[in-house]
Amino acid sequence: DSPEDDLRLTFQKVQLLKVLGFLRWFKMRKDRELSPHREFYEELIKEGVLSSALFSQPTFKFSHTEKRPIEYSEKFKCHELKRFEIYSLILNPQQKDELRKLIDSPSEKYKFLDYEEIERNGFSHRQKELQIGDHTRFVLC
Repeated sequence: DSPEDDLRLTFQKVQLLKVLGFLRWFKMRKDRELSPHREFYEELIKEGVLSSALFSQPTFKFSHTEKRPIEYSEKFKCHELKRFEIYSLILNPQQKDELRKLIDSPSEKYKFLDYEEIERNGFSHRQKELQIGDHTRFVLC
């Protein structure tokens, strides 16, 4: 992932008040991507992790929007305002079976994490640290 692929608003300190227009636009849910289908396809189907036959029409259920306060990013050296729309993937029995098979087939393309590993941002006592997105923890319910 690169910052260009994400909906990420970066700005200088003097521009903080201009964020209000972005927040209004984001809340209206018009003229922007509103589902995870494209990212699901690009990261899992196109990369060959999941079967295009079994996952050609994935079903998602919107859960909630996670709102983060304006924070300074040491990584990007700017202030950031982040909004994450969280979805659940609804699986049929065949899709569940395919995912279970992947658990037993380690790969450099994916990694299954347990609750504790996600809570620790990828750190595990069992193996080397893994870099995961700081937003990954929001999928834990």
